Amino acid sequence: MTPGGLPKRSGAFLVVMSLLAAFAIVLCWRGVSWAFQMPSMLILDEVGNLTRFLGTTWWNAVQPIPVVVYNQRPAGFALERLLFDLFGFDYTRQLICFLALHFANCIMAFALFRRLGLHVLLCLAAVGVYGSLNTTVQTATYIGAIFDVLCLFFILGSMLTLLWHRRGATILSAFLFFMSLLSKEFAVVVPIPLALLVLSDLPESSWRKSFRAIVRRLWMHFIIGSAFVLRYLYLTPAMIRTIDPHDPYRMDLRLSTVLRSFANYTAFMFNAENIRRAKQYILAGLILLGILIGGIVLRRLAVLFGLVSYVLMLLPVTLIPGIHSPFYLYAPQLFLIFAAFLVMDGILRALYRSDGQRWIASAVIATVCLAVATPFERGRHFLDNANFSRMLRSTAARSAKDVFAQFGAVPAGAHVYVNHGDVTPWLFQAGPCDFLKVVNRQTTITCVMDGSPAVLQNLYTQDKGPKFYVDYHPDGSLTGFLQSR
Repeated sequence: MTPGGLPKRSGAFLVVMSLLAAFAIVLCWRGVSWAFQMPSMLILDEVGNLTRFLGTTWWNAVQPIPVVVYNQRPAGFALERLLFDLFGFDYTRQLICFLALHFANCIMAFALFRRLGLHVLLCLAAVGVYGSLNTTVQTATYIGAIFDVLCLFFILGSMLTLLWHRRGATILSAFLFFMSLLSKEFAVVVPIPLALLVLSDLPESSWRKSFRAIVRRLWMHFIIGSAFVLRYLYLTPAMIRTIDPHDPYRMDLRLSTVLRSFANYTAFMFNAENIRRAKQYILAGLILLGILIGGIVLRRLAVLFGLVSYVLMLLPVTLIPGIHSPFYLYAPQLFLIFAAFLVMDGILRALYRSDGQRWIASAVIATVCLAVATPFERGRHFLDNANFSRMLRSTAARSAKDVFAQFGAVPAGAHVYVNHGDVTPWLFQAGPCDFLKVVNRQTTITCVMDGSPAVLQNLYTQDKGPKFYVDYHPDGSLTGFLQSR
């Protein structure tokens, strides 16, 4: 027998494992491959985030000390700028690099799950299910969500390094945790799951010895995390005073808001966010309570680690009722999936004493889970989101093509009047005008987009400064480039 109760590496074992690995890889790849079948253009925050580097130094753009509670993510902004410097507005080439990071997360997740005792076949199934979810796919194909993907990369790296048990591993783990904090704010909760991770990695011992082990291996993590928490607490009152009451990112600290958000996000994982709220509560309650009871009955602390990781990593965004984004689930849902599969693994270990029987049962369960996940990528919900992304990028690509072909250099302080009627001008949604600002590398361009054609023409006529007037069409094309200085 090999470690973990697996049969020896017989031919049958290798064939089954290879087939399941191929099944999981195909699921993960098919979930994102559609993104290559479209015109290549950045959209929305993929463009808007680049304006952070205009008119300032790199240090000011990526300084590590928080000066705001939300959206200071220097590591993510730096990586996004690096991709732009390498590939410009070419979405396809940027996506290749971005997906390399995403698939690295899948590989590290597999390694972490195995390290925590999950059967290798169930590890493959867990990663395959994770890669097939619509929430995962939307994040992994939208470069503007680089913060979530990069943050999970550093979190998984910190966890695996912490379990490495080599000299200097705790220092490296603390550094990777620090980098996760520079990627996205929710990483501030990670020291608590790390403490559970340390406990699950220890042989049974007294609470005193366990506490000493946590302090010895995590004291740097807690110091770093506490420094960020204190800084956020210092900045929070100013944020609450200045934020617009109608801002979608306004925080709501009521327990009812948190519970409602948790229910909605958990349903979101299974494309059920549009069902009635009562059903969302039931679905979320059954999933979370079932996993918790399973972990207690099976006495597997790693289950609690997965469940707590999901709850804590999702907790910060549950306080923002105005925004429920699929990107926010990218990291937390991975740990919920792990906890669910670990409960299944524990049940199989309890039911089957024979290693061979457990191996067969695990193979069956893994196959069924991957088969059930397969329709996710052909369902209406998935295809609707894919088609919407295609529409956005193809429309923005037409606009960008016309801008490059017909727009000259836009001078500083210019006003660009965009007559779009009832059609949403997707290239100009970031900012607006961020695309023109990035292309011209200056921040003083202004886009005027509100009003009827008559109103816009009147404003354009009265404008004494450098100005442009363009007509935006439903397919994204631009015509009528009137220019005046």
